[in-house]
Amino acid sequence: MKDTVPLNEFEKKQRGQAGLPPKKWTPEISVEYQDTGVSVMERRSKKKYSTEFKVEAIRLSNESGKPITQVARDLNITPYLLYRWRDQLHKEGAKAFPGNGSKANLDPETTELQRLRRENKRLQEERDILKKTIVFFAAEEAKNSNASENSKDNTQ
Repeated sequence: MKDTVPLNEFEKKQRGQAGLPPKKWTPEISVEYQDTGVSVMERRSKKKYSTEFKVEAIRLSNESGKPITQVARDLNITPYLLYRWRDQLHKEGAKAFPGNGSKANLDPETTELQRLRRENKRLQEERDILKKTIVFFAAEEAKNSNASENSKDNTQ
């Protein structure tokens, strides 16, 4: 069974220059939930590495004298990941690995605005649920009162 993805010429050249192996095919797993019977495709979960780990990995690759592929193998990561981290640190410096996506670099006002928008959305959802609950109970009350009036009429 062939487990490599066909690459175009540009990708072959890039990966060959970096000394990287061909891309591996990542299987998608089909899961069928028993309670709903719905089939869902899901990928393997993505590993997350701390900023300290990334910086230490880059430092090891620069100072150890070992090839990057060997350092990556020792750390149980792909060489591509180590190359990407190294390029990111070189281009962005101290801002290379902010954590939590781009949220770490936002000013306090923007962060507060985002928090307030999330809270507003949650409160609107709660309000909508309460409205639907009132409508439901009003309909139930009307149904029950009609049923009791019909039973009174039948007994008389």
